[in-house]
Amino acid sequence: MAFALAGLLFVASARSSGGFDLRSGDHGDLISLIHEQDRHSAQLANEVASISAKLQETLASQVGDAIGAATTESAGLARAAGDSALRGPGIQVTLKDAPPPLGEVPNGLTLDDYVVHEQDVQAVVNALWAGGAEAMSINGERITNISAVRCAGNTLLLNGRVFSPPFKISALGSPTALRKSINSSSAIKTYRQYSEAIGLGWSVRDSSKLNAPKASLPSQLLIAQRV
Repeated sequence: MAFALAGLLFVASARSSGGFDLRSGDHGDLISLIHEQDRHSAQLANEVASISAKLQETLASQVGDAIGAATTESAGLARAAGDSALRGPGIQVTLKDAPPPLGEVPNGLTLDDYVVHEQDVQAVVNALWAGGAEAMSINGERITNISAVRCAGNTLLLNGRVFSPPFKISALGSPTALRKSINSSSAIKTYRQYSEAIGLGWSVRDSSKLNAPKASLPSQLLIAQRV
């Protein structure tokens, strides 16, 4: 009986395998497929790592550029506000009143023409800013982004202080660029015509060591309150 049952199982097994060995030793194709899949996975991993590295590099560059731009802007605002004293090359422009006329004032002129006015000082300041001045002062008083140049008679009002001529306007920056900007100003050309005609003071000198002191006024506007 046992032999008959064993024979029956053998026949069933042979039929289910279709006459082939269920545990064939020929696994070459399967192993090759696994190895190929491993190589493909490794290649994909390398590509992902490369893309990730490039992405990190790009992000770092963009962040660095943004930080650099913000730092530059902050430094520019600090200079404009006069938050710290500066020293460097630049030029100094000096304006002063003309000597009063002997006798009567020539026709077409008035005594006001012999005095340096607010618009004369402002013309020089504007030209120096346009020429790339990094910092500026008048008679040692720092000009900031909230400074206003005002004249009363032949005196200058700046940051709550009063100055008498001559007015020495010092600007830090490239002397060549600053001079070029001054020479191209139409308002300054008019002033220099009066300088030649009646003796209004005008001089420009280069310097390798000009000082721009720290501003005497706070860098922020104060809000008035009821008292």
